Amino acid sequence: MLCENCHFNEAEVKLTVKGIDSTHEKWVCSVCAQGENPWLHSNDDNTYHTHQDDIEEAFVVKQILQHLAAKHGINFHEMAFKEEKKCP
Repeated sequence: MLCENCHFNEAEVKLTVKGIDSTHEKWVCSVCAQGENPWLHSNDDNTYHTHQDDIEEAFVVKQILQHLAAKHGINFHEMAFKEEKKCP
């Protein structure tokens, strides 16, 4: 299955995207999931950045980290706890 964002690479990560009124799932490639794809679809109507955007972006990053941790056999919760102890 191709990435639902760039339609170029193979989809590897299932993200839950929270909108204002709804939540939907989207399969994306690892490049789009990391936000490094130059072919990203942009929403030019939203020219401002809100606190809600920060919350949604943090949620997506957490999902990516959980997926990668599971893929490599790492307990995500232990990893996050270790990071918190290193950087108070």
